[in-house]
Amino acid sequence: MKKFILAIIIIYSIKSNAQKLDFGFSSGTGQLYIIENYDSNINITYKSPLVLSAQIKFTPINSYFGLKIKFQNLAGKVNGDDWQQINVQSPVINNFKGYIENSTLLFELEHLKELSKYSFGYSFGIGTTKEKIFFNDKKTDYVESDFMVINFSGTYIYNITSKFGIRFEPSILWNDPINSLNSDKYNMAGEDINFLFQVGFNYRIK
Repeated sequence: MKKFILAIIIIYSIKSNAQKLDFGFSSGTGQLYIIENYDSNINITYKSPLVLSAQIKFTPINSYFGLKIKFQNLAGKVNGDDWQQINVQSPVINNFKGYIENSTLLFELEHLKELSKYSFGYSFGIGTTKEKIFFNDKKTDYVESDFMVINFSGTYIYNITSKFGIRFEPSILWNDPINSLNSDKYNMAGEDINFLFQVGFNYRIK
């Protein structure tokens, strides 16, 4: 969260050079760790998460892309087997019911075709994620890891006024793409594909 606040301060410090400055907030859900979740050889289930995100974007004069900085948090339930026995705090307990939380900071390029009543386009970028797996309801036993992510999004904004619009955004979040290409480094959670869908608002500051 501190990184996101710092990024906002940086954006505001250079907004005098921006043709457009937008802020948005969204929430939604999706499917987590799709490959692992549907692997019949692994007894684990990732439930649909709650996803919350905030973003700010500035678009320089005559630029095809705008720079978007996005902070995203997702949290969902997970249950099944600790098939890698990564819970070193309670190593004798293999089956568990817990939670998973991801906090992600993304730096993206976004292109929108803007019309009078709506805008549509796409964005892509990279970022970092802190992932926590909690092995009980009290969230006392957990493991955490950090890795790079790649994000691809589609965007549709229905403009209610010239400054305010409703934003629809499906996205594919690829966790830890480097280790995803190496089957010897597969982990519980970690490297995988997530599909998310969010709805929120977009407000044009400038």
